[in-house]
Amino acid sequence: MSKEKNLFNSITFDNTAYAQQILNESESKLKRVKIGLIIAAITSVISIIGYTATNNNLSTILMLVSLIGSLVSYIIGGGFMNALSWGVKIGKIGWIIMPFPVDIVTGLTASLFAILVFLFLPVIFVLLSYFQTKKDFDTAFMYLSQYQAANV
Repeated sequence: MSKEKNLFNSITFDNTAYAQQILNESESKLKRVKIGLIIAAITSVISIIGYTATNNNLSTILMLVSLIGSLVSYIIGGGFMNALSWGVKIGKIGWIIMPFPVDIVTGLTASLFAILVFLFLPVIFVLLSYFQTKKDFDTAFMYLSQYQAANV
C-alpha cells in the first residue's frame, strides 16, 4: 500500500473560536504573502536577467540584488523552510542513486545546487505558501459559514 503525502496541509476545526482565529490570521497573512509573491516574481526575473547578462559587473550587481530580493520575499511571503526541505530531498535522491564512494559528494552537491536554485527563484515556494494560506482561509471561511447557516 502506497502512502500518499499531500502537498498542502489540511485543517480541521473543533469550534468556531479556533476557526475565527485561523480566518483572521490567514487573512492578514494573505496580504503579506501577496506582497512577498510580487517581490519574488520581480526577483526571479532579475535573477534570470542577471544569469544571462554578458557584462560581468552588471551580472554581479543583478545577482546580488536578486539574492537580497529573494531573502526579503522569503521573509515576507514564507516558504524558505519548505525550499530547504525540498533541497534536502533532492540531495537524498542523488545520494541513493550513486554508488558508495561518490554518493556523499553527489548528495551534497545536489542539495546545494537545489538550494541555490531555490534561493534565486523564490517564486515557486512563495507561491506554494500563498496557496497554503489561501486554502486555510477558505477552509475556515467555509466552516464558519456552515456553522452560521446551521444556527440561523
